[in-house]
Amino acid sequence: MIVYGPVPSRRLGLSLGIDPIYYTCTFDCIYCQLGRTRYLVSSPKEIPKEILEKFPTDEDIYNEVKKIVDNCRGIDYITFAGSGEPTLSPYLKDAIERLKEFNIPICVITNSSLLKYKKVRNALKETDLVSATLTSTNQETFEKIHRTKIKLKDVVDGLIKFRRVAKETILNIELMVLEGINDDNEVIYKLKEIIDKINPNNIEINTPIRPPCEKYAKKVSYGRLKEIKEILGEKAYIIETCKKKYKESLNSNFLERISSILKIRPCTVEDLANVLGLHVSEVGKYLYALKNSENLECTEIDGKKYYFIKIK
Repeated sequence: MIVYGPVPSRRLGLSLGIDPIYYTCTFDCIYCQLGRTRYLVSSPKEIPKEILEKFPTDEDIYNEVKKIVDNCRGIDYITFAGSGEPTLSPYLKDAIERLKEFNIPICVITNSSLLKYKKVRNALKETDLVSATLTSTNQETFEKIHRTKIKLKDVVDGLIKFRRVAKETILNIELMVLEGINDDNEVIYKLKEIIDKINPNNIEINTPIRPPCEKYAKKVSYGRLKEIKEILGEKAYIIETCKKKYKESLNSNFLERISSILKIRPCTVEDLANVLGLHVSEVGKYLYALKNSENLECTEIDGKKYYFIKIK
């Protein structure tokens, strides 16, 4: 699966997702909605050859996106994200350049770990928007959250260098706030100092909404998020629920579309109904069918049931 959605994104509206890698990441985040990282690496050079061969090429990505775009209106962003860290893909820059043909804004959601590499910075500066994660002020907390060998200093230095060379690209820093881990005022003020040095366009304040990898990765209350927003200043905003609905259904199999979405992102019945233009009762029928054919699972958080397909 290369393309999934469009899916309702809290920050991007209706986003056509692209998964340019194969369950490979530089982090193993405690809050990840996809569970534990299957193939954990610290650099592109560490990716096993047999796994790299499963990465889609820029030609593969272009062809799959074209199939969707030709039958779909209302897409707000084409977004590179997916099952791991998209900047691990050796085809990323070529794919971004080819997708410009569709005249839809292009976004890359990155964990910021590889911005120390000039090749990655050059690829991302071709996009319209980069949403880059920053969660920590010290290496200990950084490793606790992301379970990685990457150095926080390299992440921050890479973000600063990217900001200098990518003047035309919107750079948003995503701050994932976790209760009892990085949410106290001392941490937030120190993060503000670091973010000010990076000088992004915006600061996206986020907290786990979908079921996280680890139960101790707990979300922060909305009231606390508002307090953090006040500390971070006018560039900061809280990522809200996506309320936009997709009214024109794709000319494709709904079962396949739901399956592709749930392999990447846990969703409620209402989420799927909004993005597919279906009634919730219709979505329920498709979920029942998937229950018999795939590893469909359900978990509840804050009274909402999230469905997802567990990849073996």
